Amino acid sequence: MPRGVTFENAEKLIEGHRAALDDTDSKRADEWDAFELVVGNLSDRENRADYGIKKPTLAAIRQAFDALLADGTAAEDIDDQLVVEKLLELKPELATD
Repeated sequence: MPRGVTFENAEKLIEGHRAALDDTDSKRADEWDAFELVVGNLSDRENRADYGIKKPTLAAIRQAFDALLADGTAAEDIDDQLVVEKLLELKPELATD
């Protein structure tokens, strides 16, 4: 994103890229949808408390998500629980227990 971009302009850019992705690479679009859902869910404090983890960075979530994809997990099968398990495997310091 360009520096100083407004929320509305960023949203329009993202929607444009997302629409283009739907037309050209539905697999990547599905991966993005799954990733976006997990990020949203793990941004919620109560959800993280339920999983017993500290707030992970976006980079850490991406790392866990990509590792699951590399292990052969289909994007539509990746959910919060799988990502949390992978996060704790990769970064055990995220555990609150």
